[in-house]
Amino acid sequence: MRANWPLSLGFLFAAALFCLPAGAQWMPLSAGQTSTITTVSSEGKVINQEQTQERYFRRSSGSVLIQQMAGDGSNLPKRATLLDNGKSGRSYSLDYETGAAIDKHRPSRLSGGAGPLPPEAAGGLPQETVQGVPCVVVPSYAVGANGKRTLIGRVWLAPQYNYLMVKEDSLHPLPGGGAVRIQRELHEINAGVEPDDALFSVDKASVKRARAIAPPRVPAKTK
Repeated sequence: MRANWPLSLGFLFAAALFCLPAGAQWMPLSAGQTSTITTVSSEGKVINQEQTQERYFRRSSGSVLIQQMAGDGSNLPKRATLLDNGKSGRSYSLDYETGAAIDKHRPSRLSGGAGPLPPEAAGGLPQETVQGVPCVVVPSYAVGANGKRTLIGRVWLAPQYNYLMVKEDSLHPLPGGGAVRIQRELHEINAGVEPDDALFSVDKASVKRARAIAPPRVPAKTK
């Protein structure tokens, strides 16, 4: 089984909980991301486990790009998922080798984080530090066709980054038994620098060019 879960219901639910005020902007940022996908049988036996290294980009518009690295030592991505919140509201699957951008034909439901929480709500949530970043811990749910919510895990959101999801741990039941466990964690978060426009373009030339664009770095502070 390939680790092809760039988004999860836990992340979507976390984004739905908190909304950025109309007209406001997200804090642009980039980060590394490690994702571990584990498939277990109905008896709890591990059937398959795959870990991938990814790059995470967020624009001030709220658009999010998650690149899956090739894993061949080239330090180049092979594919990506784009959530175009800033323009079309669509989601795309990008293939960097061919330059193809496949429209998934559904509005993106993820805003790349969440907006300000009321002080009383934020203060009432459990708090933990992940990768040196203070986070609030929020339960995540799957929503069935009948509208019933099922608790599937937790997400760790960073208030200082518009409630960016820094960590996720969720368990998704499979039809017929067994489950897929999704664990994700951001690291080396660089905030305050707008990612390159080409990363979020879907024309063939831009997609091919975007493959070699490195994450922006925050300039070192001078004393």
